[in-house]
Amino acid sequence: MKSWTDDIVQKIIAQKTTQYFINGAPGSGKSYALQRLKHDVPEYIAGTIIFGPFHISLASYQPYCQWVIQSFYDASYLDDKNPHIHDIAELWEWLSEEVDAPNKTVILLLDIEGNTTHSPQQMADFFSALRSLDTTNHKRQFKLHHVLTGYWDHVALENHYQTTHISFPYTVGHNYRLWDGLTAEDIKNLIPQESLNRDLYADVLYEITGGHAQMIIEILANIGYEFKLEHLLHSIHTLAQSSITTTQLVAVWKELPQSVIVLLTDLLIHRSLPINANSSLYHYLLSNGIASFKQIDQQNYLHFKGWYIELMIRYHQGELRIIDERVGKLTPSDILPQIQSLNFEAYRLVYDIENAARNLVVIMLSIHKNLNETLLNGFTRNNPKSDDDELSIVADNQRTLADRRGLNIAINPIIAYISTNDLANLIEDIGYKYNLNQWKIVGKTMKDVKDIRNAVMHNQLIDEISLNKLYELQSQIYSAFTNNLS
Repeated sequence: MKSWTDDIVQKIIAQKTTQYFINGAPGSGKSYALQRLKHDVPEYIAGTIIFGPFHISLASYQPYCQWVIQSFYDASYLDDKNPHIHDIAELWEWLSEEVDAPNKTVILLLDIEGNTTHSPQQMADFFSALRSLDTTNHKRQFKLHHVLTGYWDHVALENHYQTTHISFPYTVGHNYRLWDGLTAEDIKNLIPQESLNRDLYADVLYEITGGHAQMIIEILANIGYEFKLEHLLHSIHTLAQSSITTTQLVAVWKELPQSVIVLLTDLLIHRSLPINANSSLYHYLLSNGIASFKQIDQQNYLHFKGWYIELMIRYHQGELRIIDERVGKLTPSDILPQIQSLNFEAYRLVYDIENAARNLVVIMLSIHKNLNETLLNGFTRNNPKSDDDELSIVADNQRTLADRRGLNIAINPIIAYISTNDLANLIEDIGYKYNLNQWKIVGKTMKDVKDIRNAVMHNQLIDEISLNKLYELQSQIYSAFTNNLS
């Protein structure tokens, strides 16, 4: 969340805008964002006064005007809290004359309630009223800013302003942005510190939900704070079919224009789409929390923001007017969950374990070998199914095969060309040869790495049990090898 906080702070300090607009799907955590902003901004800007967040309805501005006046009064910057003001433009004029807060920076936090996609006229009226603040800047002794969150149809609003020939209230990329959802760090703060695998749990929840706050809260309420992958996946299938979040989002997505539904259908079929034109259609999927961008080489691609979101759409394709039979034939449970953080962590551990093991084997063998002996001299493969017995020959053959396949063999030493299983047997053999009990244990345990490693390399998900095996093995290896290099 730091990036958008920094952006707001920099623009306020530089006086580049008096309003900042954040648009995002219902339940995605925008209210939480305003609370975080209220907490974080005073650390950056001295003398900052923040009022809110104030939840408003487009149906009536009167509560908003009264709230602003009451906030200034409660903070002792006003003597009168009962002026007869019913218009926002009038409010700015009155505040400019009455508020006694010289050299202060005042930020008003607003959260527009509900789905306003059907109200471009009301939204335009409200945004234009807020923008009238700029006409009173020169009259005030204090600086006044708005940060506003909500869910609205940016494309319809843009079309409305073009039709009415009125200046648009914000600029995309300057003081308007789409809400990305909670970060993995935000999610971690929702999980008790004593929970096992807390960091990984937060990363997985972020990946699966795209940071959608309400989805995350429902998942945690459903399965608790201990990370168990099987329970998590089952829960998500259940919640994607029927939950408060699902009901709310499907109701919103049902109202998307048919051209956007066609684009969404293409995304379900191809699972990624190159970004070329029709940016307004893409904007619908982005602002509704359905999709996000991924850059591959120089090309941007649209892809689902999270596996939970894709499942929701697949389970409710009929309600969403998705009628392509290619989509209908697919069973949602056949889709492989996209959870990179688990396999990234598993591969990191496998790499660290194997790298440490291979190098420490090299050190041990180098210490004990004769001057003219090759590194693997005297060690066999212990594989009855193989004609190759000498481990040094096996490694040489694998290196030759790699060379024939066009791989650069000059960058790897010979130890890199023995398999994980052969490495485990070698470690065990070293343990027996030099009477090192911990090496024997590590050699046997290393054989478990082979199966986990193969699963990771074949894009299979591994659960917290397999991951914990890797953590334990990593600890064993560092302990065994550190204490037995003699």
